[in-house]
Amino acid sequence: MMLWCLFTLSFSLKTAELNGGKLPTSQMVSSSLLFVYLAKFYWWERYYLCAADIQVDRFGFMLCWGTICFMPLVHTLQNLFLVTHHIEFGYSLALFMLFLGNTMTFLNYDSDTQRHRVRAKDGLCNVWGSPAKIIRAKYTTADGKVHSSILSASGYNGIVRHFHYVPDIVNLFLYCSPSGFTHILPYLYFIYLTSLLIDRTNRIDERCAAKYGKYWDMYCKMVPYRLVPGIF
Repeated sequence: MMLWCLFTLSFSLKTAELNGGKLPTSQMVSSSLLFVYLAKFYWWERYYLCAADIQVDRFGFMLCWGTICFMPLVHTLQNLFLVTHHIEFGYSLALFMLFLGNTMTFLNYDSDTQRHRVRAKDGLCNVWGSPAKIIRAKYTTADGKVHSSILSASGYNGIVRHFHYVPDIVNLFLYCSPSGFTHILPYLYFIYLTSLLIDRTNRIDERCAAKYGKYWDMYCKMVPYRLVPGIF
């Protein structure tokens, strides 16, 4: 994550250097949105231990090599592209993109925080002004012991099962779109990670179905869609 930040900063400084000290709006929008997202990551870092990357994929080759090598290189391709292929667009559009992108970052943070808060309070809390809707699910671990957990069907998680990925996908497009639409290279980050997140919703659903059984079926009836209400 530090390399991701340093690479983005380096590309931004190089772009400004090549333009007489002025940072083009395209690079400014893309890099600013990334910096805000990275700041959110460090602010909320301890909760990532509960994320699917850690809980499902574990600390294996994909996570180690991905975060050290793949992520800082691929996730900054659009900023590298903008060093020599930058474009200028109006400040009104730039401000709109910054507002939309930072709103998406907040929604991602707020939806994750809301889910953790419901579990931390054992479902005894209000979500958006109403008592939390939950399912008290039971599951059995490999040692034969029965445990319980909470499946939240309130707030963001009452809209779709993986709402927190929706603002991520919108943000991915906003990171890359300042590059224009003349080349596919700056969109590799968007294409790759959108595909990964969609696949992850399926993997998480399969894991939860195996873990919670009938309780997951109950949850899916309450919240039938994964990402987009009425569609998917």
